[in-house]
Formats: sequence, C-alpha cells, structure tokens
Amino acid sequence: MEFPEDGPDTLGMISGTIPYMAPEQAHGVLVDRRADVYSIGAILYELLTLQPAYPARGLDELLRQLGGVIPARRRAPQREISEEIEAVCMRCLELTPKKRYDSALELQVAVEDWLTGTRRRVQAEAAFAEGEKGRQRLEVLRAETRALQQQQGELERTIKPFDGEAKKAPLWEVEERLARTALDEEEALAAAMDAYGRATSIDPSYLPPQDQLADLHLALFLDAEARGHK
Repeated sequence: MEFPEDGPDTLGMISGTIPYMAPEQAHGVLVDRRADVYSIGAILYELLTLQPAYPARGLDELLRQLGGVIPARRRAPQREISEEIEAVCMRCLELTPKKRYDSALELQVAVEDWLTGTRRRVQAEAAFAEGEKGRQRLEVLRAETRALQQQQGELERTIKPFDGEAKKAPLWEVEERLARTALDEEEALAAAMDAYGRATSIDPSYLPPQDQLADLHLALFLDAEARGHK
C-alpha cells in the first residue's frame, strides 16, 4: 500500500468517521485531497448497496478489513448497479491514493459523464420503443396485405371480363383496401426507421436500433429484388 509522500494535511493524527476513513488516514500517515475522494466513494458505495464498504465499528477492525471490499454489483445484485457507476465507485475506493481520482472535481466530471450517458440511454430506449411500435404495426399491415392479395387472386380467378359491376364490386373493394394498406405500410415503415435512426443518433453505442434498421433495409432490398424478378 502506497501513501502520499507530501501534502497539506496532518501526519500522525487520526480523526474521522470509521466507515468512511481512507486507509492512509486509518494508518495515521499523511493525507491529502484524495482521502476526501475515498470518503466520497465510501458514501457512494453505501448509497449503491445500502451497506458500508467496510462495516467496522472501530479503527482496529477497519485496519483488519481494509482490502476486502466487494464490488458493488456483486454485493447488491438486486440493485441493478450499472458497470459504469460501479467502476467510478471502486476507483474512489482504491487503497493506493494515486490510483484514485486526483480530486473531487475529477470525480465530479466522471459522475456527470455517467449521468449524461445514462440520460442518453434512457432517451435512446424511448426512441427505440417508438420504433418497435412502428415495426409491429408494419408487420400487422404486411400480414393484412398478404391476406388481401390472396383474396384478390381468388376473386380475379372467378370474375370474367364481361361480368357486370355487381360481380366486380368485391374485387374493386379489395383493390381499394390494398391501396390504403400500402399507404399505411409506408407510414409505419417511415415511422419505425425514423425512430430507430433517432435512437442511434442519441446513443451510438446502443445496438438494438441499429440491428432493427439493418433488418428493415434488408427486408426492403429483398422485397425490391423479388418484385424485379416478377
């Protein structure tokens, strides 16, 4: 364990709240601002897990426990702690001061970066959910189109060119419904692709919308190719 070689704070004086005391502080050696970073990390750890990193009641017990901290996510799996904020917390709790954040300001930047990333992910997930609704609607409309096309084919086989309007009316109705459904499909496809695109722009590291966009583009290509062979 390495402690600061110089700094503005006291040497040989031990004071502080036991569960939040930095190792160098507990050993009574020189401390600097990184001891405050450790204390903030200990508080953050307790907020994340609802348990102290070192549940010591006295200094001797703390000295025995130091080095046995369990990562926050493993300590409290039911809390669904993100890997990013866990890494921030555990860096604060490094036993060696030079491995911690250099200052509370540097720690603040790390937490704000995590919060920004979390907000982006929430926004991206909301946009992705919109895309999923559009895609699901598209699938329903495509199934309706297939059913109408089958009905259209059956009617066309039974209707002769010289048949009257009364007999042709059902076919015309199906054709009108097909035209409306085609427009609805275009709208649903555009909505899904727009939402997936927004999700990707908001958080490029979020892969589900990218996968769905790729699937939609592939489906469009295959559909166009099938139409070209007819």
